[in-house]
Amino acid sequence: MKKIITIITLFFAVTSFAQLKVTEFKKADVELIGKIAPMGQMIVKLEKEGDKCVFTYRDAKFDKIDNYKSFEFNVSDLDAMYELLTNFDGIEKGDQKAIDLGNGERLNLVYGKTLGKIQVIIYHTNAAGTEGRVQYLSPKQYRKLFGKKK
Repeated sequence: MKKIITIITLFFAVTSFAQLKVTEFKKADVELIGKIAPMGQMIVKLEKEGDKCVFTYRDAKFDKIDNYKSFEFNVSDLDAMYELLTNFDGIEKGDQKAIDLGNGERLNLVYGKTLGKIQVIIYHTNAAGTEGRVQYLSPKQYRKLFGKKK
């Protein structure tokens, strides 16, 4: 009898501390600016959340796994970012630019040349020092990603 009373007491003691507290979660308005997803596999997308743009990409350093990373920048910098990725006036093969995103995050833009055309590869380093690489995108894909109509 003592064992039954002890078990019942323990059961009520444990369940009385296991109360869930539910709070309301309101998701911010997210607007998709552009997305590159050949064959249904998302490579990169750009979304607007309030006054921030979120650039999400599939890390090109990995062949066999899908590892997605992202970085943020201000909406006011959207056009400047687009120009850095598509306007190659005065850029030569081997040129590099660094962009400080704040919060310890950084972008390194490395310009190269393929088939006589300048291209840019984005290397993203997060606050923890982990580096990711965005797959090469053509200027046409950047136009689509940034929602530009020619």
